[in-house]
Amino acid sequence: MNLKSKMLKAISLGVVTLSFFACENDVSEIGSGMVDNNNFNNLLYSETSISATSKKIEKVQTNGQASLNMGIYKDPVFGVTKTDFISQLTLSKTNPSFGDEPVVDSVVLTLPYFSTPTSIDDNGKNVYKLDSVYKFGLGQINFSVYRTNYFLRSEDPDNDFKPQVYYSNQYDMFNQQKEGQALAQVTNFTPSAARKVVYEVKEGELDTVSKTPRLRVHLSKEYFQQHIIDKEGSNELLSNDNFQNYFRGIHIQAEKLTSNDGVLSLFDLSSEDAGITIYYNVETKPAGGAPQNSDDKYLKSFRMKFSGNMFNVENTEEQSIPQDDKLYLKGGQGAMAIIDVFQDEEELANLRSKDWLINEANLTFYVDESQIAADEATQPKRLFLYDVKNNAVLYDYSMDPTANKAFPIASRIIHLEPLSKTKEGLRKYKLRLTAYVNDILKKDSTNTKLGLVVSQNVNVSTMSEAFLEGSEEAIKMPSATVLSRQGTVLYGTEANQEKRLKLDIYYTEAK
Repeated sequence: MNLKSKMLKAISLGVVTLSFFACENDVSEIGSGMVDNNNFNNLLYSETSISATSKKIEKVQTNGQASLNMGIYKDPVFGVTKTDFISQLTLSKTNPSFGDEPVVDSVVLTLPYFSTPTSIDDNGKNVYKLDSVYKFGLGQINFSVYRTNYFLRSEDPDNDFKPQVYYSNQYDMFNQQKEGQALAQVTNFTPSAARKVVYEVKEGELDTVSKTPRLRVHLSKEYFQQHIIDKEGSNELLSNDNFQNYFRGIHIQAEKLTSNDGVLSLFDLSSEDAGITIYYNVETKPAGGAPQNSDDKYLKSFRMKFSGNMFNVENTEEQSIPQDDKLYLKGGQGAMAIIDVFQDEEELANLRSKDWLINEANLTFYVDESQIAADEATQPKRLFLYDVKNNAVLYDYSMDPTANKAFPIASRIIHLEPLSKTKEGLRKYKLRLTAYVNDILKKDSTNTKLGLVVSQNVNVSTMSEAFLEGSEEAIKMPSATVLSRQGTVLYGTEANQEKRLKLDIYYTEAK
């Protein structure tokens, strides 16, 4: 069964589950009025005075992620965002002994894509589909690999030695700190879903291994001969702390091929294969053996893994966040919305005084069809609503019975319903917040403000630090929006009645 079939099956199961819980809700809450229809009314209130505004994200924390982007993302509404990848390296073995007269044969940088097997070919091998790769025009970019000279510290001495935070808007600073000579330059690059056949040195044998799709780039072997292999026995390789002060990291810089082309890829840094491998020859056969080549030398390998401080920096010079009464959402260093569901204190006091049983409450956001093309390839499938005051998910999120770790696209579809269409063909996001509204109306919660962002994975509820334009006060936002580059435009509170953002409260009250 391929990924698409599995996802459809999971979504279908989620819809069935959603229907079940909706029916159960009808019986236990809305149905409570059916005990005696002469005594209760089942009603809808949708006149709540809501405020909703877009906020440009000035900068967002990008370290602390298990995956990172690299490339050019082009959005018809928001423009172009260029994303670079920066990471420390960790020696697979400190104070290494490379052997007798080691000479570098090749150096390979590896970054695995997120991919899913979809079928089996005639040779019994998996055929893959790339996930989280977005192509525009020809789907090509140029990129270069550099050594960075910026010391990537883990603690911030200017902030009581708390963990160091790296932000998306530090592009210029890191661009100035990369070495002048590139370790590799790649032109007309586009990601490939083809599996990779690679060589590995295992137990004295040169093994051919089939791997999942990945970016593999050959780096300067002369450079790594001089700066790694020839450093055997030096203080620089004695420990990883020493090494990371000496060889401070790798900077992969993306460049546009043309104004109409681009591709953005998300890489899996949790993979053991993510890093740099040096293949080298020695004169004497090492203990345990090693493959012998045609020059009567013996092949060995040494790995350095991407780990420690890993993050993205963004160039947003060609990005634009419109300012009007619509809600503009874009991942990364883009935009979010702040929503106050009960901004009128007099109205709130009046609602609290009523003897209502809250059955269901929803916020429905309609997509501005005039700005978002019918092609939904770059349209985010999910939005994430959260408590922006306390930097936490809502109770509706925690109690959603459709949580599905295996298939995020089909997870938590009661609270955070995926992008859907009305009978008239209008695209919308319907987000349920029944428990949240009940706490405000029945438990006198004063927390009425919510944050709304796009999300690549609604199962990721950890928070990253961010700053909004014009504010010096840090907020938090779900980490999954940091990796997303997708964007959308939603109608706000000023739209016509059909598309206007509103809070629908379904309730039961005694007659």
